[in-house]
Amino acid sequence: MLPFQTLVLRRYFEATGWEEDALYSALTASSSRILDFSVPTSLHLAFSKTPTPGFHNSFETTVLREMNGSLGYFASSRDLDIGSSEKSAFRDVVDGFRVHDMPRTPEPGEDEIWQGGERVDTKDFLMYGRCHLPSRRVDGLFLRRHSPTLQSILAFVHSPSNNNNQALSSSPHFKGNALLSLQHSVGRYSTETSFSFSDGLLGVRGLYNFAPSSSTSSSALASGLGLGAAEEMLGAGSRKAGRVDEEESLLPGVRGRLSMGGEIYLSGKEKSAGMSIAARFCTLPDQIPPPFPSSSSSSSSLLSPSALSTPSAIQSQTPMTFTLVVNPLMGHTSAAYSSQIGKDVAVSSRFDLNFYSYQSEWTIGGEWWLRKAAVSPGEGKGGLGEKERELGVLKMRTSTAGDVSLLYTTRVSKMLISAGVVSDLGSRLSPVKALGVEIQYFR
Repeated sequence: MLPFQTLVLRRYFEATGWEEDALYSALTASSSRILDFSVPTSLHLAFSKTPTPGFHNSFETTVLREMNGSLGYFASSRDLDIGSSEKSAFRDVVDGFRVHDMPRTPEPGEDEIWQGGERVDTKDFLMYGRCHLPSRRVDGLFLRRHSPTLQSILAFVHSPSNNNNQALSSSPHFKGNALLSLQHSVGRYSTETSFSFSDGLLGVRGLYNFAPSSSTSSSALASGLGLGAAEEMLGAGSRKAGRVDEEESLLPGVRGRLSMGGEIYLSGKEKSAGMSIAARFCTLPDQIPPPFPSSSSSSSSLLSPSALSTPSAIQSQTPMTFTLVVNPLMGHTSAAYSSQIGKDVAVSSRFDLNFYSYQSEWTIGGEWWLRKAAVSPGEGKGGLGEKERELGVLKMRTSTAGDVSLLYTTRVSKMLISAGVVSDLGSRLSPVKALGVEIQYFR
């Protein structure tokens, strides 16, 4: 399940209208949500509370093998509705596969005040700090929204030295690092510039999203329906001469969009450099609207978001995402394919290869969302009172390295519980590498 600090961060992005999935760093998010889940290795307890909508605190502890814990605080300029572990939907607290729609251009919030072309109200911010015991390590994060399309992030970690003679030194040593990142996103393209203070590492990332042609109506785009398909449904005949939809030109019979980007980084301390290039193709959440209304209805109502998002709409193609990441200097290549093969089942496969050493690894995994039909009082099976209730999600992963990982997340009373195991099929002496349970409660 997602840590509480991740939940707060995502609610902050939602409240401020920032799409984190539009950045280059989130290019492989579809496969990572399925294949890169973490399995608890002991008994981990996490308790969080929101005394006020703009302030949150969290306490975590590990009580098996070793005793440690941490205490964290969050402060935000926005009133964030985190919800509770008792009523939050599993889709909000567990990472699952999803196909991202075309990123939108961030717009100013309704509570922003502008005078003379300058913003005069308090700009959005989020502050986070956590202290770990007994190591005394301190983690911190500060986000500042400078404009609808620009935000900065300062993250740091500080670990006091264990040297007993540190008190006698005039300049105590410490282990730590600070990372400053500047993110700019306008929907169609985004850039990230970051600098690491400990090793003088400077990195620049960029991502460009190829979208449908500009002639596509905004209402059709909001529903994931291209203009060509909409015109065919309306019986408008052939398209205008010379107009080609960028989505349909990618793969025959598959409607989607392409994203391409890259990164380059320079290290002043190590006197080295690196780079990578990547591409992603994903299908759009395309839907077919319900049957046509009567002839007296206007054609504009057919393209309205309400008409294209009715419960009777069906999916016209299988949701899938394909990503390719190449690091030419290190010789590393990673290709991943993810797809939702059923209503509650999604699978992913990733192949990593190094051209210089010929080392490779193949990883496959999947997730299964478990549901149960809940019938309201007074309604029979299949009636209007029958609703599906999510019971939990089961994640599985295996690779050519021989490891098999299982993670099951469910809700017991008011708490979210995750139980997982990591097994090594190639070892007869110790087939179980890790086994743990994580319990989270927040409100």
